[in-house]
Amino acid sequence: MKVLLLISRPIYPLNGGDRVRIDLLLRLAKSFGETSVIASLLWFEKFEKTKKELAQQKIPVYEYRISPLRLAINILKSLFGKLPIQNSLYRTKVLFERDLSQYDIVFHHLSRTHRIVNVKEEKSIIDLTDNLLIHYNQVKFNWTLKSLFFLIEKKRIQNYYNSLSSKSTYSFISKRDRLNENDLIIRNDCCYVCNLHSKDSKNILFIGNMLSYPNQQAIKTFVKLNTKFFEKNKFQLFVLGRGSVNIDLEKKGWIKTIESYKNLKNLNIKFRFGVAPMLSGAGLQNKVLDYIKHAIPAIVTSITEEAFPKNNKLIFREDNISKYGEIIQANKVLDNLESIAEKYISSEFSFENIKDKIDLELSKKNKD
Repeated sequence: MKVLLLISRPIYPLNGGDRVRIDLLLRLAKSFGETSVIASLLWFEKFEKTKKELAQQKIPVYEYRISPLRLAINILKSLFGKLPIQNSLYRTKVLFERDLSQYDIVFHHLSRTHRIVNVKEEKSIIDLTDNLLIHYNQVKFNWTLKSLFFLIEKKRIQNYYNSLSSKSTYSFISKRDRLNENDLIIRNDCCYVCNLHSKDSKNILFIGNMLSYPNQQAIKTFVKLNTKFFEKNKFQLFVLGRGSVNIDLEKKGWIKTIESYKNLKNLNIKFRFGVAPMLSGAGLQNKVLDYIKHAIPAIVTSITEEAFPKNNKLIFREDNISKYGEIIQANKVLDNLESIAEKYISSEFSFENIKDKIDLELSKKNKD
């Protein structure tokens, strides 16, 4: 079987949610058969490391670059269309006219790579990952340019979802994100790493890309509502992720921001809890998986918990973010978190488990 993976981002280094997701799709594609990659990239994207890694895996890769002029033309055209702007950015005539009839399965990473090639819908597995309407519906309109953009794009996203062909297969990261009951659930996979939890630690962890509005909203709300608790009880909040040093948090002495780090283990820090006080956003799985694979219990809101299977003894749900301090202080966590984390990840988030479930779902679809 010949399989094609369409991407619009570099894969390596694996330093962000999109890249982790593409890496998972690549491994899934390889498990189905002989795999090739087509990358439609903006002119400035750094792709050398990805090409080198794919060459080492003996995976053919075909690279198409979107020039500044082509990008401007695509954006102008999209303004007069009905679909989201991101769905038009990576389109080129030469790629669309390429003959891809030899491929049996075509994986698309996100809607931005959907319909940029001419393939039969029944061959396509479009990994939409997150249901963007969940996030866009939670953004309050306030007459700013950003808010206006969200309002316009929300209608376009709905138009796109309404236009999806029933012949294709669509996948999402969780049940919460699905558009239809028969959509595939492809969770992000992970492996247990080590135990970075300590009941005696006074360190609290938040991981997230601070260039993302939901992450900024979450951490600023958390800090605002829990400052008295942290100052009174001398706890420290670690905020890890891209852009964290630029969000004006370091002025509080109990907050430490770290933008660049190799992995949590190398920081050599123990944590009492990880927090995910998300008020908006979609998917929301990666940050909590980062906590769990290090045996760190997580305090989360309902919209974050919905991305996980039930009966998770490592997750504490609380929608009132001002009460997170009470949960941290109560410290009611089990003693055997390490074994609980290992078992939970193995049963719900191992690659083998995810692959088996996809095989089962696809076989059901083929029978139907």
